Amino acid sequence: FTFGTNISAPFYAVYSGTSVPTYSEGRYIVTVPATQTYEGNDQFSPEAAIMYGYAAIDGKVRFSHAMSYIRLSLIAGSDNDNIASIKLASNGKEALCGSFEAKCTDGTWTFASASAENASEVTLTCPEGAALGSKMLIAIPAGTYEANDLTVTFDCDMDELDCSKAIPAAYTIGRSKYLELSTTI
Repeated sequence: FTFGTNISAPFYAVYSGTSVPTYSEGRYIVTVPATQTYEGNDQFSPEAAIMYGYAAIDGKVRFSHAMSYIRLSLIAGSDNDNIASIKLASNGKEALCGSFEAKCTDGTWTFASASAENASEVTLTCPEGAALGSKMLIAIPAGTYEANDLTVTFDCDMDELDCSKAIPAAYTIGRSKYLELSTTI
């Protein structure tokens, strides 16, 4: 595409896998989805691919991830069924999905909840089922989560019984970073 006039730096850009970000008064509003889809071993859901970029001079805008990722491996214990879905909930009611504001000031991006209506849980669905031992990625906003603040609930294909486990330690997860977790079911 082309522009009818010359544009000059600085350049700002936000990419969202689920919706077109809106821009107003120096900030973008993007939607972090409440439901993400398992795309295969060690891959994050395209719906949760939220990135932003900046270029101070004419040239290329370099994108980086706005989200952090929980990399969860479920290890077979007494149950060997495939995983149908995983729910990650913030017991401290930290916003994990909904409307978020992305704003760039002097080349530094901030990404924060933009609504009191944001939800504190996100679900990763596995339409084809995910084998135990698969690495499952759930995108969440970067931040500090206190001990026992995050709870993982998983649902196996053949079972009606859900199992929940609290994440016992406190974690600070930076954007573009992974928190590795594994648990036996």
